[in-house]
Amino acid sequence: MWLWSPARLDFGTVVKYFFEIPCVMEFVVFATAYFYLFNLGSRFDTLNRFCEWMPAGLVTAAGTWTQSEITETMERVRLLHSKLCDLLRVFGFGYGGVLLCYFTFNFFDLLRNFYYLIHVSRYDSSSSASSYNNSLNVILTVAFCLQNVVFVVCLLIAVSWINEKIIEIISFLRLIHVSKLPIDTKLQVKLFMNQLSIFEWDQFSAFGFFHINLRLIMSIFILLTTTLATSVQMKEHPYVVRFNNEYQSYLKFEYNMS
Repeated sequence: MWLWSPARLDFGTVVKYFFEIPCVMEFVVFATAYFYLFNLGSRFDTLNRFCEWMPAGLVTAAGTWTQSEITETMERVRLLHSKLCDLLRVFGFGYGGVLLCYFTFNFFDLLRNFYYLIHVSRYDSSSSASSYNNSLNVILTVAFCLQNVVFVVCLLIAVSWINEKIIEIISFLRLIHVSKLPIDTKLQVKLFMNQLSIFEWDQFSAFGFFHINLRLIMSIFILLTTTLATSVQMKEHPYVVRFNNEYQSYLKFEYNMS
């Protein structure tokens, strides 16, 4: 807004600067969410790598940790794991509504862009200027589709990486023979297992409406495919033809206004 100052500042101008090109709000939501999720994932990864450095089976040996040090370390690891899971839950409660809106509007934006590529962009333009504008709109639409897909996939990969790191420590605990441990260490291991079973059901979600993981990609793909296939089957319907013509007129009007 400082480089290209608008002639007048009103609601429409603000919407154009922040929600259209270059999609400032969308990038802010993605960047902040990805930064926080990657930060938490790195902490879970560090915690898992620290567990690998502990004595095998949590059994003390000559020249290694004492049993009291092992018990104290297991307690600290368990409490740290619990605090990190609480931070993830707090982030889900605080940012879940934002992510819900982000994924919802991203889906509708993808649907609108694909609909434009399939139906509206195929209309031939009479003049060379209109043909150039149509080609430019197609290129921008493809670029926005790629941007939306990359942003959504990056967030889903980050959340799935965190979920993987949360339960990765289970494989470490399953290798421990609890019956051979002292009572204090045995108690910490059992508390840790119970803690993991509780957090396993508390998955990261978009404000409770759906879980955010890699399966969401398949759900979005199926929904997009079903909707677009239905629109292709009804492309000769009078209402669909009228809608496509109105959409094309709207795009021309927006380009002339800009």
